Amino acid sequence: MLNDDVQFESWQVTLPLRPYVNRVVGFRDVGPPVIRRELPQVGCPMLFVFGAPFRLSDREQPAVLSSTHGSFTAGVFDTFTMSQSTGPTSGIQVDLSPLGAYIIGGTPMQELSNRILNMEDLSGREVRDLAERLGSLERWDERFQLIETFFLDRVRQHSGVTPEVLWAWKQMVAANGNVSVALITDELQWSRKRLRAAFLREVGFPPKTMGRLLRYRYAMDLATGYPHVGWSEIASRAGYSDQSHLHRDLLAFTGTRLVALRSELAEGTFVQDGQIIDS
Repeated sequence: MLNDDVQFESWQVTLPLRPYVNRVVGFRDVGPPVIRRELPQVGCPMLFVFGAPFRLSDREQPAVLSSTHGSFTAGVFDTFTMSQSTGPTSGIQVDLSPLGAYIIGGTPMQELSNRILNMEDLSGREVRDLAERLGSLERWDERFQLIETFFLDRVRQHSGVTPEVLWAWKQMVAANGNVSVALITDELQWSRKRLRAAFLREVGFPPKTMGRLLRYRYAMDLATGYPHVGWSEIASRAGYSDQSHLHRDLLAFTGTRLVALRSELAEGTFVQDGQIIDS
């Protein structure tokens, strides 16, 4: 929830990083702890935390704040989770594309799917060192420049994603998930098994699941951008068979029914209404 207690600092992502980094934003939160519902994104957040840690839930019990994390990264999730700061804090959130997380994080993406890892648990000491170096800096511009330099080096050093996976992913993104997996495998002359294995390694979920996530996010963007358009019209535009189909997907991904979801979108917040469970 945006209020006077939370301040943000944005950074313009440099052109070579834009295929891999969706957003970089610094934050400082000096207000009381607020519980938020974190909706699934088609990407992976990486948080460098310089103040109080966060309490987080997991995939198995999304309404239970079950663990505490300082700096952490998360893979693609196929359902909502909950978060709560434990006190005044600040940090930088880097929102990576799935392929960007694969290249920059240095971890096979199926090991991150529906998981949250402390930064020190990531493979490769370089990312862990980055968190420590960022914490030693005082100015936002210095922190942002260090992140940019580090990420550019990681992209240059990595052998890159499989060209066929990159092509398939671009087709899916362009179609907002509404593309047949069979058409992709036919075009690539790959088996479904081979495509599934490659997606698990470099994206995190099979193509069918990522297609559902892309379609859901498109529906959410439509609902946010066109608040007066009804759910039935949104379902049609987003490629759902009907409103019931849309409702089932949104309930699974957000844990919220359509009426309540529209209200939360209108308010610009997904702050939980008190139904959280402490571990």
